[in-house]
Amino acid sequence: MPKPKHSFGKKDFEVKEEFIDREEAKRLYRDKLNNNQKEYNILVFYGVGGIGKSKLRREISRIHKEENKEGITFYLDLNAPEDRNMGEGILKLVDSCDTKIDFKCFELAYALYFRKKNPSAQYGRDKEMFVENTFVGVGLNILSIFDNGVTGTAAEIVERTIRTIVNRAIDKEVKEELKNFDSYSIAEMEEMLPLFFQYDLQSYLKKHKDAKVLIIFDTFEALNENVIEQIHRSKNERWVQEIIEYFPHDEFPKLLVTIFGRDELTWDEEWQDLLEQHKLVEFEDQYSEDYLRAAGITDEPIIRTIIKSSRGYPFLLYLSLETYANIKNGGRHPEITDFGGSYPEIVERFIYNLDKDTVEVLRLMSIPNFYNDDIFNLLIREFNISFPMTEFEQFNKYSFVSYDKNEKNYHIHDLMRKGILEKSSESTILAAHRVLLKYYADKINLSVANRDVLEMFYHARMCMTTEEFNRWLMTPINVHEGLTPLTGMKKKQQKGEQKVLMQIINGIRSNHQIKDLSIDLVNIYIDIVHLGGDYDEAVSICEKYLSQYSKDEISADEQLTKMRVRKIHHSMFYLPVDQLISEAEEILEGLDIKKYPEQYNELLFLLGGNLGVLSGNLERASMWLEMSMVCAQKNNLDAFIQRTIRKQADIMLANGDTEGALKLISQTVKASFDIEDIDSRYKIYLMGVLGEIYRKMDELETAWHCYDIVDKKSTENYLPGWQAHSYLAKGMVELQRGNYSEAEILFAKAINTYTRIQQEWGIINTKQAAMLLKKYQDLPISIDEVNQVLEEATKMNYRYNINFSSKLINEEKPYLQLFFL
Repeated sequence: MPKPKHSFGKKDFEVKEEFIDREEAKRLYRDKLNNNQKEYNILVFYGVGGIGKSKLRREISRIHKEENKEGITFYLDLNAPEDRNMGEGILKLVDSCDTKIDFKCFELAYALYFRKKNPSAQYGRDKEMFVENTFVGVGLNILSIFDNGVTGTAAEIVERTIRTIVNRAIDKEVKEELKNFDSYSIAEMEEMLPLFFQYDLQSYLKKHKDAKVLIIFDTFEALNENVIEQIHRSKNERWVQEIIEYFPHDEFPKLLVTIFGRDELTWDEEWQDLLEQHKLVEFEDQYSEDYLRAAGITDEPIIRTIIKSSRGYPFLLYLSLETYANIKNGGRHPEITDFGGSYPEIVERFIYNLDKDTVEVLRLMSIPNFYNDDIFNLLIREFNISFPMTEFEQFNKYSFVSYDKNEKNYHIHDLMRKGILEKSSESTILAAHRVLLKYYADKINLSVANRDVLEMFYHARMCMTTEEFNRWLMTPINVHEGLTPLTGMKKKQQKGEQKVLMQIINGIRSNHQIKDLSIDLVNIYIDIVHLGGDYDEAVSICEKYLSQYSKDEISADEQLTKMRVRKIHHSMFYLPVDQLISEAEEILEGLDIKKYPEQYNELLFLLGGNLGVLSGNLERASMWLEMSMVCAQKNNLDAFIQRTIRKQADIMLANGDTEGALKLISQTVKASFDIEDIDSRYKIYLMGVLGEIYRKMDELETAWHCYDIVDKKSTENYLPGWQAHSYLAKGMVELQRGNYSEAEILFAKAINTYTRIQQEWGIINTKQAAMLLKKYQDLPISIDEVNQVLEEATKMNYRYNINFSSKLINEEKPYLQLFFL
């Protein structure tokens, strides 16, 4: 009998989902929470999509609250791209706390960190931007700190805020750390945010000794979306490990960290032993039957058919259950033929039994990565769908829809998105992506929040051919400001926002081949890969891209010529010097200085500054550097002036002209500079040379100050090569001070980083520094040890290090100069 589509009455069949099975998972949770024997308490649940991770996560959260009188839960879903870093992620994690806890120290630290990260923002004028893009949905009282006045020194802000705290005392050391917090670099402040989270939570737990804490990281696989290389996966996951490090079991005996993701974690050996990992597998038939019967299905043949087709996957069981309910509520008795089949068929049947408007809404809401009220209203308006808000609320109750209360966004399960989009017309999908691209591009006019930038690039790459995408990169988003997507990326590159850029580019690579993309975009990508220490990958990208063109075509194009020259620069970190000098000289011979002054200058600098100094022929290197300086000054190339000065100072120092080297470097940077005065990559490099000058002068405190700035700024800008340089240089200072244990620790940190990024110069120099340390301690050095490093230096044509090997044997305490690469 036909029935109207809507009714105020109760439906014939209401889906009554009950959590079943996963007894082993629940037992593991209880056991780890109450009986952990490891240094850290970490439980990992992993399994394929649709296996029931989300339901298990909700069930464990429910049990934690129900079984523990004072259960506290923190939750961070890594599905949102903008939350996949320490700065954003820890804010959302702390804010997710389901218990009223005073996080005032964390709030203060975060306010100071935010102020330093956004120095040009004026709170009174930009309050709406803060609320919209940074503190959206955040229940923490960070905004009240701004409301009370964010001007003045950190000490004044801290005193003013702490006076408002009436129910707890803040330790003197913590108060002092907050007052001095502004003196740290942005990277250091970000790195320390978990410390204040830990302190506030610990203060609460001291008064609530029965409280048990559950910290959940969900959708962990999203951290490495579109990332294959293990080196990059480890980098992306490191900040989560840094948060966990603040919660050791001996200090937090009633705290459990739980991670949900698709893949088993493969962390470093020191972490791997701390992980308790449990793979979620398909339901056994009996549990599937219990689930269906508990939901209200009693027809035996239908139960058997559903069990067979779902193969124990909770997601497919749920879809079959919803299909059953929709058929019943549509006035028809379900038949065996309504069920069974493969995953696509189960999805198709579910869709078939929905009403037309619900199908269209499901289809449209599956196109964006997430949706909210604004996106819902935009899409149903653009596609002329009648769907009242009451039905929208009902739609969001489907089990495959999850809600992020912090962001106020809804997410449709990946398997459902994939299933319904496979059944959708390409024209509808493309049209929706274009609507959403305009929506996010318009938001960019108001702000440059990373969330909006990431989504804008996502929809652009999904709705365009490669040719269209390349044109779009050059097209202004904002007519008034003339900002194009490409110039926006270059601005983020200058600010050192490499992680965001890597997320954008990895996404682009999943839709478009690198060889077909705009060379401007590819050069940004190569630079990010290089700065991240993946030198051979940077070279590989150059070679693949250039292989499409002849030598004449490369010579006739400025960007292609730039890539060819930069390939030599990327190669010098792991290939022998002599062959690279020959290659650079060959290119220089055929290059028109008037046509490409920048690339000509790059080659002159390479031949003199990097390759020339490494080769040990300092006289010839000086000649090239003089030519580089003339070229840079004539063409107003400030970056090359700074780069050339750095290497000229290196040579002066090697020739014993310490005073000349100091005078030259002091034109640009001085030892009196604060960290905020170092506003470019090249100034970081110059501070490294300045430290070397003061080390040679035996002014070790000043040398340490210079190296410390290099350490902080290279960390902030994610320059692992220079971070390792700072460890090596600091180790040399400690060696000269006679602090041999500290020197050994710093050399170990340096060699670990150099080895990870495969920088041969760093590996060779750190090994020689470690042998020099033995000489200072009157410990023996084996000839085999010296010869092994000599062999490595010979292979790379590093003549300075070749000569230093003989000095290690023949001189009592030879001086090792660091020609930072």
